Amino acid sequence: MATQQNDTPKHNLDKVVDAGIALKEVSGMRAAAHFMAKLGVPDAVIARVLCEPAWRRRAASRD
Repeated sequence: MATQQNDTPKHNLDKVVDAGIALKEVSGMRAAAHFMAKLGVPDAVIARVLCEPAWRRRAASRD
């Protein structure tokens, strides 16, 4: 995953992460990581949500 500037607005980031996590279940971790990286999710966030899902932050509106 290449380091890149985060162009994904924060209000959409949670939707991209949710979709990436769902994609992981269907297509695997590599496909999910690639999907999220292409949509601007920072590498540290990708690693956290795919490798340590219990550490995933939830949007305040969902708590």
